[in-house]
Amino acid sequence: TTVALAVGTPAVIKVSSGVAKTAKNLVKIEKSKNGIGPYKQVGGHHPIQKAAFEGHPQYNAQDVLAVSEERLAQYSKSGENVHRKITSNQRRLQKELLLSGRSNTMQEQVRIAWQAMVEAGIPIQEARQITAQAYWDLKHFGVKQPTHIPWGKK
Repeated sequence: TTVALAVGTPAVIKVSSGVAKTAKNLVKIEKSKNGIGPYKQVGGHHPIQKAAFEGHPQYNAQDVLAVSEERLAQYSKSGENVHRKITSNQRRLQKELLLSGRSNTMQEQVRIAWQAMVEAGIPIQEARQITAQAYWDLKHFGVKQPTHIPWGKK
């Protein structure tokens, strides 16, 4: 499945099937419920990779949105570690971004977050909602652009 993910103001997330929704129309995910909330409360996985924002003055990995290990385990098949699978997908997608020569933008980081979750077995709509909320959390904290490409030299 080819996926195009675009983020603007307001954030628009598009999937190749033509589905487009603004973040304000997405079902709001209540923080700290159902294993989704600030990392300091739920632990687990940062959907928009924390390594992309290391050194950013407004980024605090403890405060931004995360998905708990328990929530991710719901999507496990045959006992696989979904968090590890998402991280592996992120690593591959970050390398692809680095090698492509495209700019390291928030749009690219959001696309990588969404695609990594979907490829790991998270349902498309849920991945879309989680990614949109993670994007809005970063925006709320004043984080507008990544600082570098994780596992890359840029």
